[in-house]
Amino acid sequence: MNDKAEEVKAEVVGSEDRPGPMAIVALICGILSVLCHCIPIAGMFIGFILSVAAIILGIIESKKIGRGESNAKGKGMATAGIILGAVGIIFGIIWAILLAVGVFAGVFGELFNSYY
Repeated sequence: MNDKAEEVKAEVVGSEDRPGPMAIVALICGILSVLCHCIPIAGMFIGFILSVAAIILGIIESKKIGRGESNAKGKGMATAGIILGAVGIIFGIIWAILLAVGVFAGVFGELFNSYY
């Protein structure tokens, strides 16, 4: 009876069907990076850091999946993390350009001064 209980426990607890944790974290960082760019100024910096983290973690997890060291179920999450991280960096660049042009032109000057 102990053998059957151990088999059932191993099937329930087993992590073979789950994606790798780096794939999940890459996806979460990618989503948060895009959302952070909705917050002016401060969100731009936080979003950029999260974007870089999403890209790095997504690439590492994709390589681990390619080598067979991690479950292939995380491939989509890792890829989505890389894509969202790249989108976050693009948003950051756009925000930086708009902020620089706006500060020099005086359009966003009040917005910038209200935060600092």
